[in-house]
Amino acid sequence: MSARQLIGLVILTAIWAGQSAEAQIYKWVDENGVVHYSDQPLQEDAKQSDIQTSRTDKAAAEAALAAANQLRQEQSQAFYRRRAGEDDPQNQLTDEQKAVKEKSCIAARKKLNEFAQARRLYKVLPDGQKAYLTEAEILEARAEVQAAIQDNCD
Repeated sequence: MSARQLIGLVILTAIWAGQSAEAQIYKWVDENGVVHYSDQPLQEDAKQSDIQTSRTDKAAAEAALAAANQLRQEQSQAFYRRRAGEDDPQNQLTDEQKAVKEKSCIAARKKLNEFAQARRLYKVLPDGQKAYLTEAEILEARAEVQAAIQDNCD
């Protein structure tokens, strides 16, 4: 086999391998309303779905984890300071201010729970369309919610 033939064979193999890595995903709903996914159209009404993936930004994920750990440590320290009666700012608040802080805490915890459970996060634009958040926007939103929890929750 000549070098030219060998190079051609390598190129064809690379092209074939690249094409075989593309998988088609089909989606359909059965008569019971159950959604099914497959790599083959097993029903006539199966529709091809486009699934977009992206790599996780490892540095951003590690930074978010470090920030979450730092927040937990600060909250733990604040809890034990308050438990010991040291620098308790709650004693200086009116009942109305405490109620507002409690509502803000509940809302922030609910939002953080939504972040943990949602597969994709989005914001609604003025025209009613959904704009899905990028990974950086999600990290920023989580940091804001965690700051709100730190400020408003005991």
